[in-house]
Amino acid sequence: MLVNSKISTNAWRQVPFLLRDMVVVQFNTSGGRCMIVNVYNDNNHNKTVEELGQFMGTSIWELRPTEEDHVLWIGDFNRHHPLWDEDRNNHLFTTAALEASGKLLELVANYGMIQALQKGIPMLQSTSMRNWTRPDNVFCTEHTSGFVVSCKTAPEERGPKTDHIPILTTLDLSTPASSEDPTWNYHSIDWDKFRTSLNDTLTNLVGPPQILETCAEFQVATRNFDEALWHTVEATVPKSRPHPHTKRWWTKDLTKTTDELKGLHKTAYKYRALPEHAVHAQVREKENTLSKEIQKTKEDHWKDWLNDMAGTDIWIAHKYISNPGGDGGKTRIPTLQGVNPEGQTIQVTTNEEKSKILAQALFPPPPGITTVPADYLYPEPAEKWTEITRDQLIRAINNLSPYKAPGPDGIANIVFQ
Repeated sequence: MLVNSKISTNAWRQVPFLLRDMVVVQFNTSGGRCMIVNVYNDNNHNKTVEELGQFMGTSIWELRPTEEDHVLWIGDFNRHHPLWDEDRNNHLFTTAALEASGKLLELVANYGMIQALQKGIPMLQSTSMRNWTRPDNVFCTEHTSGFVVSCKTAPEERGPKTDHIPILTTLDLSTPASSEDPTWNYHSIDWDKFRTSLNDTLTNLVGPPQILETCAEFQVATRNFDEALWHTVEATVPKSRPHPHTKRWWTKDLTKTTDELKGLHKTAYKYRALPEHAVHAQVREKENTLSKEIQKTKEDHWKDWLNDMAGTDIWIAHKYISNPGGDGGKTRIPTLQGVNPEGQTIQVTTNEEKSKILAQALFPPPPGITTVPADYLYPEPAEKWTEITRDQLIRAINNLSPYKAPGPDGIANIVFQ
């Protein structure tokens, strides 16, 4: 389950749940709390549905303390029933299937839930028989339906080699947005322009090179240099907002093929009752084409990158290989457990509270009574401090990474010429 990074992390929390087939997230919205339960129920048992019932029974007053709060159950319930499946799929309404669906409907009735996605909208196409069914569903509390702007499927967003169609549910509920500032894009900088601008700014602020004889002169020169450096960065370095899921191997040709496949998926869904229609064969052909193009593009990109890499790229390649795989999402500190001044165990959810409890755990206060004698004589230091030489400074500056410092070279010449 992914949560948009534009939503403030103070506005939502993940509710602990033991089963891996169910994820519970609670949002703080303009219309009260909104709990979303993402469910996957195996087709061979009702264990997840039973756990959902137990969870709601023990946690309902904590997660929905007022009648204005909202609850949504979404996901793949793997159950067939005339209340949501198309009537033509009556061969699926066996006694065992209706009995299994009855347990889900009993939960729906007990907690005042209603079906947000209307009956007869399929979202799964069997890969073998090509038949359309409805194993996925969206349930919400009755008063939440007044906040549902739309609840529909998006056949055009169906990915290649997949059988499920996304369900898009729009709620008229707002959440606080996170403030994310753009970052400096040192990869796209014009270094000649940067050095020229820095040299001009240093001439105006610092003046010509001179020997610094006192500590006060050194401090003034340091502040002026820092100010000149930041003025130059703000004037010449572009800013960017990289998307967390950007694929560096993606090309415009793949975008074009993907857009064509979206159009075919939308048309094929419209003619799903006509299995012999030519558009279904076109979809399969375009899916195979896109799948092969993606595989070939990824292979070509990474082979070219490995063949052309040099210098620090070796360490980047090692990082890619050694790090565990992920979805590219941002990390977030989960709900923490702490103890308040009264000694009671509490759940910490906001970023400010998490910062305080982490600071207390990582940086505890010093002991009230020290074991070091008052007049303790410390031994002489093993090595005395020595002044940093000009050569050491030049060596350190020249060894800086070009994408972490303003300029791969030239700064040493400007400062120490």
